[in-house]
Amino acid sequence: MRNKTLLAIVFAITAVSILAVSNQQKSLAGIRDVPTNLKVVNPLVIPKPPISVRPKIELVFALDTTGSMSGLINAAKEKIWSIASTMAAAQPTPEISIGLVAYRDRGDAYITKRIELSQDLDTVYSELLQLKAAGGGDGPESVNAALFDAVHSMNWSQDPNSYKVIFLVGDAPGHNDYQDDVPFVKTLAQAAKNGIIVNTIQAGQNPDMVKAWDKIATLGQGDTFQVGHGGSAIAIKTPFDDAIVAASKNYENTRVYYGKAEEQRVQLEKNNVVGARMKRSASTSSMARRAKFNASKGGETNFAAGKELLQAMENDELVLADIPESELPIEMREMEMEQKKAFVAAKSKQRKDSKKKLKALSEKRYAYIKSELGKNKHSKDSLDKKLYATIKRQAEKKGLDYSEAEDSY
Repeated sequence: MRNKTLLAIVFAITAVSILAVSNQQKSLAGIRDVPTNLKVVNPLVIPKPPISVRPKIELVFALDTTGSMSGLINAAKEKIWSIASTMAAAQPTPEISIGLVAYRDRGDAYITKRIELSQDLDTVYSELLQLKAAGGGDGPESVNAALFDAVHSMNWSQDPNSYKVIFLVGDAPGHNDYQDDVPFVKTLAQAAKNGIIVNTIQAGQNPDMVKAWDKIATLGQGDTFQVGHGGSAIAIKTPFDDAIVAASKNYENTRVYYGKAEEQRVQLEKNNVVGARMKRSASTSSMARRAKFNASKGGETNFAAGKELLQAMENDELVLADIPESELPIEMREMEMEQKKAFVAAKSKQRKDSKKKLKALSEKRYAYIKSELGKNKHSKDSLDKKLYATIKRQAEKKGLDYSEAEDSY
């Protein structure tokens, strides 16, 4: 009897609950201002956070740096930021990593020299600025060694969905008479296993290299194209470059680094070294291109270049009150909490204003360049167009959409 009574009570409670929910829903339906995003949540189910993994592009240039390549090396220094901006214009916005294998030949100052793949493009660029064309002049170069290092010695990710690509750039064929070299046929077979595409760019008109470069591109499942020794790249100066560089400095002055004392010291020291190299060797136009990239979604990582307080807070990665006093930026350590908040708010406003001005100037710069491109009959045959077309076509196979993207110059 007792069990029957309990069962009746349970049924009664359940019926009342269902009726209450039904009446509540009917009441809500009659209220015109009820939010449309109202959801009924089962309290026993814990919702999973959305997964947001950005796609990756990992690009390595294997670049001949012998004496005859000075024009193309200079073109690379001018165009690296345009290439980065063009790659970053995809949807969804990818993470961009760039690396470099500089190569010459045995008997030169070096056979290969590596600049590791990194999202810290400022450091990659500062190393690129240090490269000079020298040596060579004796025919074939160490192409086998360059390709081996590009495939085996770079810090490629293990992400199978990453667009991994090498561009081999040179004006002379490779040696096939070094007995201890790994033949490029074997290296390219491994590249295919690792999901790395290999394209070739032929600089100049050396007939001895055409067949080899074509074969490398075929085995690398990539493209091949020819450009002049000067690079055939489009590098247009604009009346807005100086103002963009000035606005970029204001933007960069909003960076505030946190972390352990050694981390902050290393970060600031790196910025000083990189900044000095850029000031000494980079053109104003190239720095304007860099500014455009840094102000974009794809350039956020390079802009922060470390543990940057404002960006970390904007991304909800940390709370100001949770940072140990010893890991705050030096200028904030003696502040009360309200002073810290005011400091962050002022820096955030400065960043917002600087970024807005930077983007407005970059739009004017782009309009000017677009007008100039219309006057250039050879722009369709430039290194830029050929390189961008190859990257877009190959990256789209990894799910990156460039249908609405504009090329950068």
